[in-house]
This record gives sequence, C-alpha cells and structure tokens, in this order.
Amino acid sequence: SPEVFFWFTQFTNTFTISFIPSIARGALFFGLDTGMQSRATEDYAQALWDKMSSGDFVFTTAPNELPKHSDAIAVIDQWGNIAAVTHTINTSSWGATGIFVDGVSIPDSASFQQAALAELEPGSRLPDPTEPLIMFKNGKPLGAFSSIGAGLHQKTFTVLYNIMAYGASLEEAMSAPSTHLPAFNPEEFMKPPAVQVVEGEFAPELLGQVRAMGLDVKEFANTLEARAPRGYVVGAMINENGDYEAVAPRLFNAPAEAY
Repeated sequence: SPEVFFWFTQFTNTFTISFIPSIARGALFFGLDTGMQSRATEDYAQALWDKMSSGDFVFTTAPNELPKHSDAIAVIDQWGNIAAVTHTINTSSWGATGIFVDGVSIPDSASFQQAALAELEPGSRLPDPTEPLIMFKNGKPLGAFSSIGAGLHQKTFTVLYNIMAYGASLEEAMSAPSTHLPAFNPEEFMKPPAVQVVEGEFAPELLGQVRAMGLDVKEFANTLEARAPRGYVVGAMINENGDYEAVAPRLFNAPAEAY
C-alpha cells in the first residue's frame, strides 16, 4: 500500500543515527537519548514515532494528506441488514473557489451545472448523480454497492453486469476491466463522446476491433494522477454459502473487511 511504502522508507532512514557523532545527536534529535540501551525500549520507539509522524525529525518526512472530497460506504451487519451510502461535494477537491468558512470549504458545484440550475424551481434540489444501491435476489437483499469518481456510472454498471450476467464473484467483478467517464467535447456536445479506458486493461486486439466498428476509444495512464475520469466502487455481498465478502479499490488502499 502507499502508506506502508511511505513509512517503510522513513523507518529505514533512521539507520543514519548510528553514523552521527554522539555529541551532535542531542541537537539533531531534540534531546532523545540515542544510546543503544535506550533505542531498544518502547518509550524511545514511541518518542521517535511522535516526532516522525509530526514532521519534527531530521532525515525523515511526514506525508502530505491527499485531498478528499467523496466517500463511498457499503455495509452488511451480522443480521443481514444492508446499507449503501455516498457522501460528496460533487466537485473537484475542495472546489475551485479556495473559500473556507470556519474550516469548511465552499464547493463550486453550481459553477458547472448552470443548465440544470436554470430548470429548477427555487428551493428544489439538483439531480443526484451518485449511485449507492442494494442488490436483491428473489426479494432478498444480498449486496450493497457505492461509488465515487467521475466515471462512477460506467464502473458501477460493469460491476453489476459481471455479477448478474456472468456469475462473477465480487472480487472478479470489481477487478474486471471497465470503461470510465466518456471524453465529452464541450464544443461538440451533440457528437458521441470518446470512450475512455485505463491503459493496458483491455486487449489491443479488442480495442482495434471496436475502433474498426467506428468507436472512438481513448486510453489514459493507470496512475493516481490520471484518476479524474475513473470510477471507483466499493462492495459488500453475502455469497451463496452465507459468507460475507467485501472489496474496495486497491488504488486508494481503501479498507474492506468481511467476517
């Protein structure tokens, strides 16, 4: 995970203590006793961690907090009760305004939804693009799904289709290749948008064939920086054996627990 990778490098940076003259350690390490006996104690480990995690330790750095604007949650309790929830400000991280009031960011959701706003009566709500959902089979709930990201509709559809049409497991459905947010061109809005997929997820032969059929397909890099068009789904299900399953995107190292 990115968190483990980050801290693994910082923990191993502390080997430099052994190469610093003892006379300089007090100033460099803020008075910590860096003798061998002290370094083997839990108190020393805790004091070192406190300084590292707060960014107050030389030779190491504390991580920057990644911006957040949406959360997707899917839950099934021990009695089989199911809930799917999405929370979002429906804009880019913190919005583009840069305005904060008492520590709360003021999103710019209205700035790119002018056409929808113009059709609303005063006090009405904007259409909700989120898709938290519960899956039923023979009238009995068996799964919960929630999603975030610009391509949440395409990814959610792919996950459901793999489960319902092919009988895929939750893990298989969540890991399957998917299309994401189409590449709309504001200057040619009435023209069919290009399909967007993650580079390397679909076989080149398949993409070549659909392009020959007239479909415009664009590939974007599978990186955190290229996350804008993507959709992300979290899911929890009760399988045929009555066991619980939970899956979340690996890219964000999102938590998933099932018992």
